[in-house]
Amino acid sequence: MTNRRLTLILLAMLSCSLSLAGCKDPEKEKAISEAAEAKAELAKLKTDLEKTESERDAIKADMAGISESFENTKSELVTVIQARDKLQEQVSELQEQAKNLQDTIEQLQDELKKHVKEPSDSKLYGVIFTTGLTEDNMPMNDLTEISINEERIYVFAKWRLSLGEYNYTVKIFDDLGKLINENQLKFTPQTTTWNTWSWYNINKYMDKPGEWKFEIYLDGQKMTEEHLTVLPQNESNSIEQRVPGRPLRGAV
Repeated sequence: MTNRRLTLILLAMLSCSLSLAGCKDPEKEKAISEAAEAKAELAKLKTDLEKTESERDAIKADMAGISESFENTKSELVTVIQARDKLQEQVSELQEQAKNLQDTIEQLQDELKKHVKEPSDSKLYGVIFTTGLTEDNMPMNDLTEISINEERIYVFAKWRLSLGEYNYTVKIFDDLGKLINENQLKFTPQTTTWNTWSWYNINKYMDKPGEWKFEIYLDGQKMTEEHLTVLPQNESNSIEQRVPGRPLRGAV
């Protein structure tokens, strides 16, 4: 009930109380009854009011709790967002580091391809001994023996190689096993099939005729050992009459 109704009831009770003295008994009893009803109604209203106030206080308390919980949740949400942002920064840094590492690995792999060759990827097709090369850098002849009167002997080798840089060595030993020359060079083939050659200037006054040995190395690995007969001056044969085209020696 509203405050206006409560005021009317109180006024009615007061009016009845003031007029009881002049009222007849029936009227008096009626007024007393109405006053009792009004009093009961007032007590009920008071009880309802107290209950409403109690419920209001409970709602206010709940609202305060909800507000506090909301603030706590809001604070936790801010903390979570900050942690997420920091984590995203760390992920971005790790992704950048991973990219840099991948680039470094690719560079190392490319560098490795240039310098590291598996033995199975390198094959020596064969070796030719010749006294000279054509304009196309191919052997002029294919010798099994040579006169010590010749000025120069070429060692021509044909390879199948993976691309990269190689160290090539030819060691020449005379008939007594003495090392008389060691020729070293580096080369980088442009195709998988490649030719190399080296030469030795024969000194007919210092070198000894006989069975000479030629050892060929690639990156320190011995690939083949070939032999060539060096004839003394009085047993010189005409090299120009020899026929090239025999199968290459030293194929592995």
